[in-house]
Amino acid sequence: MSCKLLYFAFIVIGITAAVAQTLFIRELSQVFYSNELCLGVILAGWLFFVGLGSIIGRKIKRNIFVGLLSLVSVIMVIEFLLVYCIKPVLNIGAGELISPVSMIIISFFILSPLSIVLGIIFVQGCKLLSQETKDKSQSVNKVYILEAIGYMIGGFCFAYLLGTLFPLTALFILSLLILLSSLSLSSSSFHLGCSFKRFKLCILFLCLLTIWGLCAVKRIEAFVLRVAYPKYEIVNHNRSIHSNLVLVKLGSLYSVYENGILSFSYPLPLEAEEKVHLPLLQVKSPSCVLVLGGTPEMIKELLKYPIQEVHWVRLDKKIAKLIDFSVLHNTRVKMHWIDGRRFVKNYTGDKFDVVIVDVGEPNTALLNRFYTTEFFNEVAQLLSAAGIISIELSSNPNYLSPELVEYNGTIYKTLKQVFPSIILVPGDNLKLFGSRDPGWLSDNPDTLALRLSVPTQYITTHYLQCLFYSERIDYVVGILDNFTPRVLNTDFHPISYYSDIVLKGAYFSQPLKQFFMSFSHIPQWITLLGLILCFILIGFLSRRVEVKRKSRYGGAVFSIGIIGATGIGAQILLILGFEVLFGFMYHKIGIITGAFMLGLAIGAKLTKLTKLNKLSTLFICIILYLLCLFFVINYAEVLRLSEFIFYLLPVIIGFLTGSGWTLANQLLITQGYYNEYQNSNVKTQISKSKTQVKHFPPVWTGQTAGLLYGVDLIGSCVCSFAISVFFIPIYGFNFSFLLLILLNLIALYFTIRP
Repeated sequence: MSCKLLYFAFIVIGITAAVAQTLFIRELSQVFYSNELCLGVILAGWLFFVGLGSIIGRKIKRNIFVGLLSLVSVIMVIEFLLVYCIKPVLNIGAGELISPVSMIIISFFILSPLSIVLGIIFVQGCKLLSQETKDKSQSVNKVYILEAIGYMIGGFCFAYLLGTLFPLTALFILSLLILLSSLSLSSSSFHLGCSFKRFKLCILFLCLLTIWGLCAVKRIEAFVLRVAYPKYEIVNHNRSIHSNLVLVKLGSLYSVYENGILSFSYPLPLEAEEKVHLPLLQVKSPSCVLVLGGTPEMIKELLKYPIQEVHWVRLDKKIAKLIDFSVLHNTRVKMHWIDGRRFVKNYTGDKFDVVIVDVGEPNTALLNRFYTTEFFNEVAQLLSAAGIISIELSSNPNYLSPELVEYNGTIYKTLKQVFPSIILVPGDNLKLFGSRDPGWLSDNPDTLALRLSVPTQYITTHYLQCLFYSERIDYVVGILDNFTPRVLNTDFHPISYYSDIVLKGAYFSQPLKQFFMSFSHIPQWITLLGLILCFILIGFLSRRVEVKRKSRYGGAVFSIGIIGATGIGAQILLILGFEVLFGFMYHKIGIITGAFMLGLAIGAKLTKLTKLNKLSTLFICIILYLLCLFFVINYAEVLRLSEFIFYLLPVIIGFLTGSGWTLANQLLITQGYYNEYQNSNVKTQISKSKTQVKHFPPVWTGQTAGLLYGVDLIGSCVCSFAISVFFIPIYGFNFSFLLLILLNLIALYFTIRP
């Protein structure tokens, strides 16, 4: 079999893994009403099952590489269609929440077939390449490098080319690429377990089916949308690098969904009037207003006032192609298609009298950026002396449960830290109006009624008296003023998105709510001590395995687990830090991920040319990198560092992770499996230095690849879930950095030979 055909196949697998992973995370997030718990579950499930597949692949002796490769093209399409069938099959409405337990079961059920097959393919590929190359010890490394290159290509292609296509179009293109690769490999002489002719006919049939799918993709897309929104009329839809936009109609009501989440509905004049007139009644003669998010109806209401300028900020420009944005023709409206947080950071124009924040709840790290101390301070710099900020949170006008008190109270106290004077309006959505100057603020409905100088349909004297009912306001103010949050909500300690997870958990299960609430109240030192003792115990167990087997087996496996966990943990911290500092830019996050995979490939290839010839040296470098990343994220604004550094740092951690893979692979073969097999009947040729094994049984390749890849991904799975869902929101960035550094110090201790 031609090695070049195999190399091409491995790159195709890497591209497939990158695009499929990104697509399924995005599409499943739309089904599960995306939050950090949802993203953590999906990513952890993907990594876990790929790791499990690689471990299963160790036990498979038969060569089924090409058959599995062809199977991937079929599984991808079937799994995608299953994603869109979830809601109608389970009778779940658009925008309806799904319980965390159901989320885990559904996502694992859908992701497991493709993920497991990809894991097995990696091991099969390593075995196959070892039969085709003379230096068999490097076959695992070559497959790892080629898949990393493919993953990097896939990441860039998705960000700039495939991301704006209907997902099934991207999957059909990938399927065709996979089938062509399978067809070329099937021409080579190796056992497939069936007739060559029959196998080729099957591949050709799948190719024709895929081409037909590409030709009929628009009809399939229309069908899929009807399935996803069964009770609605699909009016229009569009895709961009930022989101999947769908405009639906039910009766006379239009609704815009962004990535499966309800963005806004119209016409809803009452909602628009509340969001505009209530804050503007708190300001004397507003002349300049900033709206982050918002709707065209809100802008129309604002234009009733003699305002000189309305600055409207939205992220996705393609939404203007879905609905009527005729308000943009008004010369007083200044439209900015940019990330809202980035706009606030960089704005240098006239001061605003009112800033209306209407971007959604702080249920993700991305949206949490608009509810932090740092953001409120940035807004304060843009406001005039008596200017106000307006925000909204889910609440209850009559009873605040403990989880609701924590959710509302944390944001309330965070806002009050910057804007000491706050007027609140209780309701299903708690409205908060904050200012540094209390002079014009009022919660007296009669006073506010006198200030109302523009025509309104719903905001009347009687309605204001209902909204500003004094007993209800006193009840909510009393509870929130007496509430003491554990920490304020900040950019690098986003506790509010964890509070949202607790709040959502309370909708489905009291035990689940209690679990999340109990975990959030565990002191930092107890969590840190428990994790340290746990990993020290694992380290001692790995050392015991080494003594028992008289090999470095345990040390290599323990090391690659820590390296995998550190790599994914550092990437999560870097991406979230990038979003906080420079705003959300989808394609640039794709560059960060691609840069990591580039570093991974370079590190795995060039380890021998560097001085990173020991795991102990590698762990020292990783610790230094984590300290550097901590410094960059915390002091980037002070030092005015360019965002270019965030494209360079992933290359470094990728290089270290790739080097760790190469060293662990070499250690496991030369001092692990060799010592286990040296007394067997297997004839092995070893160089005089005993540092390389060039000729050994194919089983060694499969055992090494399956074990290392599995442990690497399972370590990444555990860390990605724990860091994103628990450690970052509950304990903050600094704790997460400290934890990763301590884990590498523990690994360093156990890799230093006595």
